[in-house]
Amino acid sequence: MQAHLTRYATGVGSGAAAALIFLAAMRGAPLAVALAYLGPLPIMIATLGWGWDAGLAALFAACGFAAAASPVYALVYGLLIAAPAWCLAAFVGAPAFYARRSAEPEAPRRYPGPGAVSVLAAAMFIVAGAVQLSMMWFGQGGYNGAVAALSAEIRDALDAAGAARALPPDLSANDLAQAIVQFAPATLATGATLMHLANLYLAARSVQLSQRLSRPWRDIPTGFILPRWLAAPAVVALALALSAPSPASDYGLIGATALGALYAMQGLAALHALSRRAAARPFMLAALYFAFAVAAQWIAPALALLGLAESFADLRGRAARSLRIRS
Repeated sequence: MQAHLTRYATGVGSGAAAALIFLAAMRGAPLAVALAYLGPLPIMIATLGWGWDAGLAALFAACGFAAAASPVYALVYGLLIAAPAWCLAAFVGAPAFYARRSAEPEAPRRYPGPGAVSVLAAAMFIVAGAVQLSMMWFGQGGYNGAVAALSAEIRDALDAAGAARALPPDLSANDLAQAIVQFAPATLATGATLMHLANLYLAARSVQLSQRLSRPWRDIPTGFILPRWLAAPAVVALALALSAPSPASDYGLIGATALGALYAMQGLAALHALSRRAAARPFMLAALYFAFAVAAQWIAPALALLGLAESFADLRGRAARSLRIRS
């Protein structure tokens, strides 16, 4: 009984911490906004370290505190941050339901790998981005009306904050506001996927260091493997984004950006794994990340192409087999 109370108390405390991060971010202070990216972390830690039911207590507590303090944004917070955080952490902490059980009773259980977790995260937020886009297209006033209304709100916020004065001469506040609104669904799908995966890594790592992680730790550079079938929806989404008329191109952009981010992550994982025996590995990786920081528009697609090639060429597997043969 005492153990159950401790778990649920930990969950409620974690939910309160998650809600506090959300409410602090609502004030708009720069530090609070930066901390908002760690919003899913307390719920994920509670779920991975104390069980799915403790994580569920954290989820309800976070949504309850958020609703009490800010009812307007509580539903969005619950659907886009708190609930996905619990779903991903519960999925990671449970044995893979899709894997066949071994005939040997003492064989270790299989758990979802980083690739499967990433696909689940991308799927959830692609749906969220598609719902947001559908509300813009099929809501009252149509797509143009939604873009105009939301752009006006963003433009007023930019003017009130004084940010419009810092824009370059060839970019007006109205153009920036319209671009933000038009790319919001794709940004939601991609940004939320990456944010939740980063928080999930931090949560699993911290729980592992505290020796409460119930599943084995998977090496990310060698264990991040996307299924080959994912290439088909990624290519279809990219084709829609590049060649289809609206709104099909807008829906395609949501899928292409989110899945492209996953392939970029796989390409990055492949480079980390393939460079492990290189003497200049720290300098190579530092140069890669620096290039990504200054020219992401070129490096990110290149990493995504490498990740797509890795799905079929199995460069990491070939390198590992070559090393075993040599040794």
